[in-house]
Amino acid sequence: MPSDPFAPSSSPAPPPATSTPVRDYADRPCPGASTDYLVVPRSLAQSMPLRWQQVFVALLADLHDAYRQLDWPTYQVVASRRELLTDLRRDYVNTFLMALNAATADAVTAQFRVMEAEAAANMERDGFRAGGGSLGFEYLLDMRYQGQEHTVKIPVSLTGGSLDFEAVVNLFHTTHEKRYTYRLPNPLQIVNFHLVARALVPKPSLPKAAVTGRRVEDTVIGSRRVDFDTEGTLEAVTYNGSLMEPGMKLRGPAVIQEPAVTLVVPPGEHVSVDDYGNYHVELGRLA
Repeated sequence: MPSDPFAPSSSPAPPPATSTPVRDYADRPCPGASTDYLVVPRSLAQSMPLRWQQVFVALLADLHDAYRQLDWPTYQVVASRRELLTDLRRDYVNTFLMALNAATADAVTAQFRVMEAEAAANMERDGFRAGGGSLGFEYLLDMRYQGQEHTVKIPVSLTGGSLDFEAVVNLFHTTHEKRYTYRLPNPLQIVNFHLVARALVPKPSLPKAAVTGRRVEDTVIGSRRVDFDTEGTLEAVTYNGSLMEPGMKLRGPAVIQEPAVTLVVPPGEHVSVDDYGNYHVELGRLA
């Protein structure tokens, strides 16, 4: 148990060393401090010794009372990991009306090559190189029958550096008929060239949650009455989510609670915990 810094002391308090103690302390490397925020995890605050909590709450109450006239924003705390977890995507769309036929197939390919060069140059400025295999492209055309207003987006393959004209035409007719229930013998027209550039980002290695051999029964806190609307008000087992481990499974009606989140599990639905501590809920499973 940490010592109580708020306990009365027989020695007189020294004079303050600075008139800006919060700023001075936060400017030093310390947990939860940034240029804009001081963050104290709620679970940590609620686990402090009682005397600490009493002083902490009193200070917060004074702060909120003194500045109640302010329009307090809704703050969000994001994860401190700075790695990108998804590949970088950028979309380039050029509106360029062009008839699609065998004679214009090479012009379609040339237009995509121009857009590729622009995308590659932009990605290279951000540290991604097409030659290294980290940059890939997806090609799409917004097409319509000549004389129409609406378009249909069609994926395009440039296998071998050229456009498979017949494949694009057949796919357009099939997609248009599926969406609008008909096809026409009209000539085809390209409205937009759409290039998707994707830079493959190395993914961080996420640590797996620890497994101690604890049973799901060991995480039960108790039970509570929960109104599940059409299923009625039922007795739901309450679990301590902070103690749950990979491999654990349970069935609703249940409530899983953590300091920052509560998961309500309706009757008949199953929950499992994966290797990283995430909850997976199977909806509509009755057995």
